[in-house]
Amino acid sequence: MSNYIKGIIYTALSAVIFGFTPILGRLTYPMGSNGITLTFLRGTLCLPILFLLLKFKGISLKLTRRELGFVILLGSIGCGFTTLLLYLSYSYQAVGLSTTLHFIYPAVISVGCVFLFKEKLGILKLSALLFSMAGIFLSADFHSSFPVP
Repeated sequence: MSNYIKGIIYTALSAVIFGFTPILGRLTYPMGSNGITLTFLRGTLCLPILFLLLKFKGISLKLTRRELGFVILLGSIGCGFTTLLLYLSYSYQAVGLSTTLHFIYPAVISVGCVFLFKEKLGILKLSALLFSMAGIFLSADFHSSFPVP
């Protein structure tokens, strides 16, 4: 199997599994869970799997002090904080709306690159951004916002 096909399969599986995360997380809220619990469990429960994958592939866990600081910063802000905010938003609005709004980040990054780095948006990128924003707008249900009991 080619790497291209593997990439497509992994991406599709990731999308399906990640798509169930908000639904399953929201179902745990009435049982006493919250965004902080979900973020902690998500990070903690994946560690043994990631450790085994690293060992299986022979990837070293050694980091310099500088690399460790960078990893902690990226992990805290890039994964931890963004996931925490997303899970906390499920308490205040519909899961579909929260998740849809969360995934506007490609548009935000593209616009940021245009203004900060003077990057040119070609016709393909601009079309993709316009279609994705239209899809987000059309699929968002701004009226079905309900808090967790």
